[in-house]
Amino acid sequence: MEVELYKSVGYKDRQYIKKLLTNFSVNLVGINRAIQVLLKKPEHIGLNMRLAQKYQDYAAVLNKDAKLAFLKKSNNYFKKAIKFNKATDNSTIDERIELMRLLNKSYLGSSKSVLKKIEKSFKNVEKKYEGLFFYKTLPCSSNKECYT
Repeated sequence: MEVELYKSVGYKDRQYIKKLLTNFSVNLVGINRAIQVLLKKPEHIGLNMRLAQKYQDYAAVLNKDAKLAFLKKSNNYFKKAIKFNKATDNSTIDERIELMRLLNKSYLGSSKSVLKKIEKSFKNVEKKYEGLFFYKTLPCSSNKECYT
């Protein structure tokens, strides 16, 4: 929707504006606070992950275009966290980030590719991330449609 906002200049009809505003009608206080904290330490892995998860949480309740925009932002912050984690080489954080990125992908509706990736990449999941792992795999593997 970001691109669509600035695509044209001029009068928009009432229905278009109403649709646009309802798609983006969400209270962003949580995201704004996380951004303020991140601005103090922009290379902090945990703060980037926190902001990415905030965008992910908000995307779960938004409509089509807004959901896509928020999930893209979430993926960007997860990528930054991975980049900053390369220096520490902490594999458990990489595993968590990858699971969260797969959750983003499933929110976009590509549950089949997510299940393939999980089967291929996650043979042994860290004990503390099993909940997240099963949250994603159980609803998808038991039905044809994934409900998360």
